[in-house]
Parts: sequence; C-alpha cells; structure tokens
Amino acid sequence: MADDLKPRDSSEPFKPQEPAGHSRRDFLGFAVTAASGAILWPYLGSAQQRAGACVARFGQPLQNMGQIKSVGGVLKGLIEARAEARAITYYNAPIYSCMQPTVRAYHGYDGWTLDPAKQVTISGIASPGPLLRAAVGDTVDLIFLNRIDPSLFPTSSVTSSRGKCDTSLNLDGTERYPGKDTFPNCFHASNTTNLHFHGTHISPGSFEDNVLVGVINNPRMDSAAAIQEAIDAYAEWKAGGNPSKKLIESAGAGLQVMLDRAQTDGNNELVEQITQAIHNNHQLLEAGEWPQYWPGLYPQHFQIPVWTKGGKFAMGQSPGTHWYHCHQHGSTTMQILNGMAGVFVITGDYDDKLLRLGGGTPQNPKIKEQVLMFQLFAEQPNLVNGSPSVGTMACNGQVLPTATMKKGEVQWWRIANAAMRSHGSDWFLFVPQAAYDAFIANPTTMKNGQPPSYPAGTVPTINQTAQDGVQFAWENYTRRSNLARFRLAPGNRGDFLVKATAEAGTHYLVFWPPAGVAAIRDIRANTVFKLVVDGDATGVNTAFPTELQYPKQPEFLADVTDQEIRGRHRTVTFSMDGGPGGPPNQPVFKIDDEQFAEGTIDQVMLLGNAEEWTLANTSLAGVMHPFHIHVNPFQITEVYDPATMTGPAKVPQPWPWGDTIAIPAGVQTTDADGNPAVGPDGKAIVTAGHIKIRTRFVDFAGKFVLHCHILGHEDRGMMQLIEVVDNKTVVKHH
Repeated sequence: MADDLKPRDSSEPFKPQEPAGHSRRDFLGFAVTAASGAILWPYLGSAQQRAGACVARFGQPLQNMGQIKSVGGVLKGLIEARAEARAITYYNAPIYSCMQPTVRAYHGYDGWTLDPAKQVTISGIASPGPLLRAAVGDTVDLIFLNRIDPSLFPTSSVTSSRGKCDTSLNLDGTERYPGKDTFPNCFHASNTTNLHFHGTHISPGSFEDNVLVGVINNPRMDSAAAIQEAIDAYAEWKAGGNPSKKLIESAGAGLQVMLDRAQTDGNNELVEQITQAIHNNHQLLEAGEWPQYWPGLYPQHFQIPVWTKGGKFAMGQSPGTHWYHCHQHGSTTMQILNGMAGVFVITGDYDDKLLRLGGGTPQNPKIKEQVLMFQLFAEQPNLVNGSPSVGTMACNGQVLPTATMKKGEVQWWRIANAAMRSHGSDWFLFVPQAAYDAFIANPTTMKNGQPPSYPAGTVPTINQTAQDGVQFAWENYTRRSNLARFRLAPGNRGDFLVKATAEAGTHYLVFWPPAGVAAIRDIRANTVFKLVVDGDATGVNTAFPTELQYPKQPEFLADVTDQEIRGRHRTVTFSMDGGPGGPPNQPVFKIDDEQFAEGTIDQVMLLGNAEEWTLANTSLAGVMHPFHIHVNPFQITEVYDPATMTGPAKVPQPWPWGDTIAIPAGVQTTDADGNPAVGPDGKAIVTAGHIKIRTRFVDFAGKFVLHCHILGHEDRGMMQLIEVVDNKTVVKHH
C-alpha cells in the first residue's frame, strides 16, 4: 500500500510520496476495469489493470488530511493556488473509473515556505486543501499565493472587469454556455480567487475574512520576494504596527509590473483587464474603500476572538469544526469543484472537554477524533459541460475509503460538507451490509425521499454535539442523541459522537436525497465510505458523556431575546425563475426578486443590534436553498416545510445555532378543481417554505455577503451585498 494512503495521526506532519512500486508516470497510467461485466466493487476494489490515463483509487483505508497546526499561539502556513493534472475517481456503473483533467488546486505548506519538504497536501490526486488547526485566541498568519497558470485555462478571464461570461460550445459548434446567464451573474474570472474562512467571527475587511478582494493569478511573480514581503508584514503586526499602507502600495506596483509584462508580450486582452483592475483600485482608494485586486499575494492576518464577560467582544469565536474555501464571485463553483476547500478546526473548551472524555487512563481511554470532508470533484460545472460529470462523493479526497472502529467504540467525527448537491440537502445514514447487498440486487426497493430505518443496535448510534461549528447546549444534545440519520446541506458542518455496534459487521454511510428530487437508482453511487466494526473494545472509549462531562455552552451563545430584537424583523426571499435544469429551462436565481448587482448594498444593519429574519423559499421541484451569512452565526427558531407540514413548527429553546440552513422548497398551490393556481401575471402561486432565525450583528462593522450555498446558484445571482454600519459617530447636533 502506498505510504500516502496509510492511516496516520492527524497531528503528524504529512509528506506526499510516490505510490509504492510505481513511478508517477506508471501510477497515472493505471485504470480499474471490470472482468466479463462482473461488478468488482466493493469487494475487489484493489484490483487494478493497465488501461487508461489514470488510476481509479477507491476502497483503501481512510486517511487523515495533512495539516498545518498552530504552534506557540500562531498558525504559520502558506496556501498556494496552482494548476495541476489531478486524478479524479468516480462511479461509472457498474465500475469505478478515472479521469485526469487539469484543474485548479490548493496546496498547503507548514510554515512560510514553498519548500516541497514542507508540503502537507497530495499532488496529482483530487483532494482537499490542508487541515488548519488553531485555538481560540491564536493568531492566524497565513500567506496566500495565486500562481495559477492562465495558459492552461485560456477560455477564462483573469479579472471580472471585462464584463464577459466564460463560454462553452456544443459538439455542433453552437453555444452551450452562458445561455440565459448574464454578467456578472455567470461563470467567469475562474483564475482569480481569494480565501473565505467560513464560520469565523472575525472582521469582513482588510486581511481578515475579506471576500471582496480578488487575488489575480500571477505565476511569473517572484515568489521568494512575495513571501518575504508577507513575513515582514507579520513582523510589523506582531510589533504593534500596521503594514496595510505598505502592502497596498506594493500591490499597486505589482499590478503595474503585470501590466508592463502584458504590454511587452503583446497580450492585449490581459492589458485591458489589468488596466481596468488598476482603475478599479484607484476608484476604491479615492472613496476610502479597500482595493479589490491584488497581484498574486494576499497575507491573511487575524486573531481568533476570545469572549470574556464584560470584555472587548459581545460574542467570541465558537470553537468547533469550520472550513475555508474560495469565494470569488463567478468562479466559486468552478474552484470548489476543482477542490479548493479545506477544514479549519478551531479548538477551545468545547473541544478540550470532548477530547478528554474518559480521561486517558487504560480503564477509561480518551476518545478518538476523525476529521472528515465531503467533496465532489469535477473539471467543470454540469451546465458548462453540457452533461452530468459530478456525483461521486469523496471523503478526505478518497472514494469509498474504509474506516474502522472496535465493537462498542465511541469516536468523535467532525464532518464538513463541501459537496454541492444541486437540490440543497441530503440525509446521511448507515446501511448494514445485508441491506446494502439487497439494494444492489433490487434497486426498486429504494424509495425517493424515504431513508430506510433499521432496528436499534444493528447500525452505529449517532449523537450530535454541534452544528456548523457551534456546540449544542446539553438540552439540544439530548434531543439530537440516538439518531438513525442526520442531515447536511452544502456548507453545513456537524460534530457527532458515533458509537459502533456491539457486534462485528460492515456498514456503509450513504446519502439519501429528500422527496421531490432525482430518485436513487444505484446505492453504490450514493455511498460515502465503508465502516468495518471489529475487534475487542479494550483500549478505546466506549461511553457517551454525562451532563457533568459535557462542555457547558458559553454565555455569549444564550438565546437572542425579544428585548434584544425590539421588533426588528425583515424577510429575505430566495426564488428561481424557470428550471431546474439546463437550456431551455435554465433558471434565473434571485433574492428578493433581484439578482446580485455590483455597487448595490441590499441589506443594512446597525452594529450592536439583534434582528429576526424570515428566510423564505418559493422555488419548486424540491430545491432547498442553503442560506449562509458571513461573520455572525444565527439561531433557528421556526421551520415550515409546506410539502410535509400543515403549519410552521416552533423550535424548542434553547435554540440551536448555525451559519448555514437549508430553506425548505415551496409548493405550488391548487385551485378548487385541483389544478395549479396561477396569479394575474400568469405565474404559479406558491406556498413558500421558510425558516426563522435570530442573530446579533456585533463586534465587526463592514461589508460582506449572504447567499445560497449551492454555489452554482450564488455565482449566477443568488447573493446579496450587505453592510453592518457602526452606530457610533463623532458628529454632534447640539
């Protein structure tokens, strides 16, 4: 077995290696096939034969992600965006196949270096970016470099300034994309990118969680000089200074160098784009705003806020499972599908107490932690391809990996869902081997929207401890215990204490779409990983926490009260005109009946205020739009799914927190004769699904976004620019 596929402690540094016994060329020249039409998977997943451009890689032991870990209170690392050929394994019934497109990828380095010996990520194989691990109160100093080679992606613009969508053609030469999509709400500028720290309670400006910047790909930059510039800035920040002005001036000089090179090369299109980028930056700086475009380098710098009673922050950072990903409007979908995302674990009292379950004695051993990231990998979105290319869910970059537990063992699983399922939400559940085999033998027994259930004890038991990196209060933990299944939407994270069955056996974690979307036709296409339970429980934790052991929820996560809300309420409505599907049913995605518009702020809130929002969804065909808002988490207080409920359901207190929530789809109403009801405008009359939330807009003023976390919807218009305005002023009126 190749060294880079062996299970290892996530605290150990990771060094990518060639697969054992083969050169890289040989490795990429393997493919898995079926003999005489027989289905080899999942029983003969290791069988490989020479036959194609790359190797179908599946059925191997689950591996941990390489990580960059905070040391001495500072997370020092480097994330590089670059292009490379990557092997992508996918299920192609009845076998697993492999393709090897050139895609954009994240690579992580432990420390401020591009030294290959410090690379913690895998090259040549579709996989996530590095696992980041820091504690509440730590400083994050993370150099971000964009070295994507634009010559490998000639159909995409460098910046979004030229006002054009990317295009693709059908086989007959007619235009496939953009179809009905119009700029800026279309796929474009796929080589420009940035980093969003999803789930962090930090500033949306400067060098923190600023998604309004675009780091232009600059493969010809002097990387050593750029890294040193960032290191010098970190030293100045540490000394109490502010290098922002110096960095902005350097970025301006870097753009001018890019412009001069483009003129020398005779690249008129790049000259036009960089000229416009420089002009945009000048306009922003003159208006007192942050410059948008940065040439290849962006030094991320922030401290993870600590809450103390009566202290600086009204809310602290919730320790838990978070993640980071690209967030350049127009290119987010493309880059996420290419794999540009990773897990960000932020530790605190919550994590420390769960990890100490059992205390670590031989009689009462510590709990084992597993960090899992679910992703879909593809070269292009389906709408650009013209045919489906996405659907096989990978876990930590692996397809159908095998996880192991001992009989009765309890493990802590941190799961981040970066998979963009177009309908917005899936059920996840364990299916035992016998039932799994029965589904393979008779797929017609799988009913759409109705996940199967199994007697207690025949599948692992699931207790949920946190949603979206925000821990549950004890009451919500008990409500979410002894689960048969759990639900995740794109962008959701869940922390789970999973207890293995008392008997040895094999189980499969599968995802199950809700009612109203495409039916399951092959259980193997919906499988995430295999879990093998075997071995005596000696030396492992077997107990769930008691109330005394369970971490107490911090005071800043107390329920948002009516007194705080003071009647402040607004409704935000997600809708689709047309669709779902491609041309001629290509939908138009809107919020409050408008698509995202540059230069327009759609929602304004005062710093320090709390508000209640109703999130409505009028989309049909079972499409649940996962609402996500940056900076501040929110509480879920009410749910209404018109397809399954007669009226809204109040969520019991204490209300759970999150930062992403799938809004139930709407249902078309009918008239007295049972026919679809339409309004005077000829449009269907829809009973909207909705979610009610409460949130505190505290600690950080500035501009950021809310959007649908089906990122193909966000890139194509389902996003709003919002602003939290400081309610303090030096202006006086005597």
